[in-house]
Amino acid sequence: MKAWLSILGLYNYDNSIFNLFVVPDGMDKELIINNILLECAEMEIIYPEPDIMKNAIGLWSNKQLESWERMYKAMQLEYDPIYNYDRFEEWLDSNTATTHSNTNSNLNRKGSTKHQVNAFNSGITDSNIDSIDNTDTDNTNTNSNNSAIGAHSGHLYGNIGVTTSQQMLQSEIDISKFIVADYIIDQFKERFCLLVY
Repeated sequence: MKAWLSILGLYNYDNSIFNLFVVPDGMDKELIINNILLECAEMEIIYPEPDIMKNAIGLWSNKQLESWERMYKAMQLEYDPIYNYDRFEEWLDSNTATTHSNTNSNLNRKGSTKHQVNAFNSGITDSNIDSIDNTDTDNTNTNSNNSAIGAHSGHLYGNIGVTTSQQMLQSEIDISKFIVADYIIDQFKERFCLLVY
């Protein structure tokens, strides 16, 4: 029978093998380490020497960190699972108007009126002549500057009808089954354990 070493056995020998192991901020590193030890306890590891394993775990986890962070951040997003439309809009309207108008009007009136009265008794004519000579001038200048700035915003959200609420709810249930820590543990198994039973 061949002797082999598991990650749990190596950890019991040297518990510093996970010192260089990194996980995304917000994740519980000790919880992941304990689950790796538990789930891989019966599997042979490919690097049974503690210093090599420690450095390999550090290099591997640093390489994977960006991907794990993106997954972890995506799983932390807050949203309504039955809405597939969520849009915020802001508008800023600015209007400026300048008007200038001149109105000039001149009214000139000239005229005369002859008023004549004849009587029956003597044939004498009595007459008056009235003259009218008027000039009216009206000048109007108007200037105005108008400006207006308006801001408004809107939040449009809901289900636009492409996907039913039940389908979106089922997708939410499916995504909630994805656990980033389990993904990290599975990657650890594939990278450091001999998957031969």
